[in-house]
Amino acid sequence: MKVDFRINLFFIQFIFFVLIIAGCSRTIPPPPAPSPPSVQSRHTDQLIKGIRAYEAGRYDEAERLFSQMIASKPSAPLLMEARWHLAKSYVALGKKDLANDALADFLETYPKSAYEEEARAMLHRQVPTESTKVIAITWQPEKTSSLKTALSSFSEVSVDTIFLEISNKQLIKSAKAPLESLSDDPLFIWIDMAKKMGLRVFLSVPLRVPIHTTVHVLDRLVQKSRSKNDLSEKNVILDLFDPEVKKELLLFYRNIARYSWDGIYLHQIGYGLEEESTSYIALLYQDSFSEKLEIERLFEKERTFGPVARRRPASSQFWRLNGMKSRYLADLLRQIHLNINGVNSQTEFGIEIPEILLIDPARGMVETALDYIALRDAAFDFYLVASTGTHRRRLLESLSRYGGGDRAWFVRADGETVSSLVALPVQGVVLSKATD
Repeated sequence: MKVDFRINLFFIQFIFFVLIIAGCSRTIPPPPAPSPPSVQSRHTDQLIKGIRAYEAGRYDEAERLFSQMIASKPSAPLLMEARWHLAKSYVALGKKDLANDALADFLETYPKSAYEEEARAMLHRQVPTESTKVIAITWQPEKTSSLKTALSSFSEVSVDTIFLEISNKQLIKSAKAPLESLSDDPLFIWIDMAKKMGLRVFLSVPLRVPIHTTVHVLDRLVQKSRSKNDLSEKNVILDLFDPEVKKELLLFYRNIARYSWDGIYLHQIGYGLEEESTSYIALLYQDSFSEKLEIERLFEKERTFGPVARRRPASSQFWRLNGMKSRYLADLLRQIHLNINGVNSQTEFGIEIPEILLIDPARGMVETALDYIALRDAAFDFYLVASTGTHRRRLLESLSRYGGGDRAWFVRADGETVSSLVALPVQGVVLSKATD
């Protein structure tokens, strides 16, 4: 009996051990696999990605995402959103034909959508007006942050272009911005704001941006209009004939061309009589004509002509000097144009022509050291003519005589109507500043 009890106890322990091992080695079933995301969820994610790309200025990526989404036939609400944002992407990319078709189709398909008013306004700006002229306003975003408010002042015309005017301080800051942070720069944000409204953006820049803030040796770069110690920005004029200034200017324009504006125009391009000839000008003159420049003999003593006291050229040396200056300035503008096109070949380049240069070329050359023929022959994309409006007929006659009228843009003067300007045989019309 005792033997049997021990055998049975051993057998029970063995069976218990086997059961424990079997329990420990049993495979725990894996959790159920997550169900694949629904088609609706995938479309929603793709729409969000596309909108984020558009808002970040990555319009090519946004176009691709919205096109793919539309091709995959999402539900009706998502399809409407995708078609609207695809149309806006085309506008931002400057693809006018695709943008016009997409906007027209959107309005026809969704006539009562929440985007109807904005879509009609955008299409209105995309489609050329009967006059096929550029109609622009100037916008100073540092003074008027709302572009919609600025445009509301010109609701009676189809504005399609914005001339963006920002302070020299901001221009220099934007030119210095690192490439990886351009999208955070105010200039990028302002350009993007206008492009999203279907507008072209042209940057307005004075030729001689005060780049002396980026150069170490100030005395080499400036002419002092007052005392030697008075170096305030108002009294500092960059010497364009200084090789270091020229180098810095070309660098500035290359850097500013990194932004996605559609065009640029340079103003204040003349070299006035009040600017005395510098050592760099004298050196260039001597190299060009093998004679020393005698600055004190360039002008007659100041005389009064009617109510205005003016200096008059006194010698043939003055005309050689001014001819040299005009050729130099025209060549500098061409180099700036090439530098900009080297970064962004699609941009338009224009310059502001002083009215006097067209009405009285000889006097204009004396006062500005500019030669309209040389500037015209540079074949820039457009020539903006700042005028008081009292000499329109003479200006048109001069443009007809000297050529370039097909590329002229007129600035509206006080008292002029838009319709009278649009009727002129010019390429573009600039209405006025849009400020508070």
